Amino acid sequence: MDLQGLQNGSRDRGIGRYVGALARGLLRNAGSHDIHFILNGLFADQVEPVITSFDDFATRDKFHIFEGVGPTAALHDPDRWRHAASHIAYENFVANLNPDVLLIGSLFEGGADNSVVTVPPAECRSYRAVAILYDLIPLLNPDEHLGSNGARRWYFGKVEQARNADLLMAISGSARSEGITNLPSDADHVIEIGAAAADHFAELDLDELRTGVLARTVLNYHAIDKPYLMHVSAHDPRKNFEGLIDAFARLPLALRRAYQLVLVCRLSRQGLARLRMVIARNGLDESDVVLTGHVPDDELQILYANCKLFVFPSFHEGFGLPVIEAMWCGAPAVGSCLSSVPEVIGLARALFDPNEIDQMVAVITRALTDSCFRADLLAHGARHARSFSWDKVAQKAMAGMTRLQSFSGELHVRRHDIKSTIDRVAAIDYWPGPSDTDLMLLAHALDQNSQQTWLDHPKSSSEVSAELSQ
Repeated sequence: MDLQGLQNGSRDRGIGRYVGALARGLLRNAGSHDIHFILNGLFADQVEPVITSFDDFATRDKFHIFEGVGPTAALHDPDRWRHAASHIAYENFVANLNPDVLLIGSLFEGGADNSVVTVPPAECRSYRAVAILYDLIPLLNPDEHLGSNGARRWYFGKVEQARNADLLMAISGSARSEGITNLPSDADHVIEIGAAAADHFAELDLDELRTGVLARTVLNYHAIDKPYLMHVSAHDPRKNFEGLIDAFARLPLALRRAYQLVLVCRLSRQGLARLRMVIARNGLDESDVVLTGHVPDDELQILYANCKLFVFPSFHEGFGLPVIEAMWCGAPAVGSCLSSVPEVIGLARALFDPNEIDQMVAVITRALTDSCFRADLLAHGARHARSFSWDKVAQKAMAGMTRLQSFSGELHVRRHDIKSTIDRVAAIDYWPGPSDTDLMLLAHALDQNSQQTWLDHPKSSSEVSAELSQ
């Protein structure tokens, strides 16, 4: 399993949470299977922390460190030779590890950072390739998410790699439908395995989260001095922050004055300015709408546990993990009727059309004022959150990968030796081409990679350097 989603910028987002939790779930449910992991040495500061985080689950010999030559950002033209060369080195690295299956935790990476992951066509590899499918939002909305020709070229290249995969494992029924309809693909190529909150949510002490000393400290720090509604997500137009602020401003006056709206999100300078403008436009101020910025997990759990209502107004989600986390922490939850959110909310009465602000206002008002409806939300959330389990997700994933062994079709069995790798590198035709330093670093990377593979006669870095110079 490739774990670069735990090293790159995704590590603090839902993708990073997913990759780490799935890896642990697979280890718990491995049975007779032998699971190994790939990390990327170009994220050197994130190698040891990731390995250490698995100390209770896997020994260090289960981790293999891929070395490339960076920087490799596909969207930065001066990096394109290194990007291509590192991807060839990655194919060679994986082939010589000789797995039965490669599971890629996060395929759509590497446009703006040093992530190096690829799925060659089936005829060019000796293993089955599987990738997690989170969503296809940029494919469905290219004008909004793919603003340059370079971004489109890179993203659609990743789409082609997704098609190359023997199996895509979707995190929701909605994501599976997107894959089948828009790649396009067939039902056997895309399966649903689901998602869940991190295992530790089942062990939280809700009384401590609500009444402990740290709880009051966190609320005071963020200037939360009233009952509050809460939303958590990345800041993106599809998350509908602005619609939620509008809806909060339209609540009946007495109700709005009795509550605060707390938005938990890492914000850029531009994002912060934009939300402050929307807040002011609605006649609100910073005492009405609290922008916390990014908060660590222990604070986030306190905020979940103390909110009067969790609201998830997104236009489009791959899954919607914050909803399940909020439910685990005892928060009643309402949300959008679009994409995967109904699956995660699990209660039709708690849904609204995020395009209709009046609908959002009505559902929020009912959740805050109708004691019977609120009791239903609380009881449903307590049951529903427990129906999502990483063990169930891992078992579905393991079954899907095991089923690949019965697929028809021959796989390429030739191992990728150093000579064939160098021939492919020599054929890369990007300007600017490699510097002498790039060639030396690539030689070193190939040498280091060979030490972790099962090549019969790995070449030394001096031998590889000599061949590259030719």
